[in-house]
Amino acid sequence: MKKYLGLVLLMALGCQTTSAPPTTLTSSDYLPLKVDNRWQYLREKYYRGTLITSDTLTITVVQFDSVLKAWMVARVSSSGTDTISIQKEDDTHYRFLRSGLSVFLPLISISPTSAIAMLLPTKADGINSNQETSLISDSSFNSSVSKRLHQHYMLYNADSTTTLQLDFEHSFVRGVGQVYAKFVADINQCLVCSLRSEFYTYRLIDYTIQ
Repeated sequence: MKKYLGLVLLMALGCQTTSAPPTTLTSSDYLPLKVDNRWQYLREKYYRGTLITSDTLTITVVQFDSVLKAWMVARVSSSGTDTISIQKEDDTHYRFLRSGLSVFLPLISISPTSAIAMLLPTKADGINSNQETSLISDSSFNSSVSKRLHQHYMLYNADSTTTLQLDFEHSFVRGVGQVYAKFVADINQCLVCSLRSEFYTYRLIDYTIQ
């Protein structure tokens, strides 16, 4: 299986000039970036409040780009391969670049003033929306401290009025990476979400950290 996954990644990335990363990352990183590091998630898709499909999403650090000073990361699932470049500012701030874009955008920020979590997309594309992300109290994951972020989406109608609000929780552990992205809501919001919504949740089921 690993043999074929490697072949898929090479086909998706093409031939590129690479070199070793300039430094060796430590377990203090919330997203350990090193070639061959891998995370596998159970991904579940919900529509109108009902689970409709589930599959796996595998994120693999493929190579280091010495020109961009970024790690090439492939996200492989049953729906295809999404390749992004990730730059590390420090152990709590990461930025990403998709093919065709010229500016690195925030990917992960574990900061009280600029919290953001976009490594695992939760909201379906094509729906007009805005989001707010904030830190919430720490929790634990396998006896390690888990840093949690709250993501609040406001979805809009064509006339810019709010049609739906969705809330998610993202969890990161130093030296491991992101361990889940789950939907959270009170009973009233669940009743509303059954009217119109499409979103994804994730749970880490396997990982390899060098």
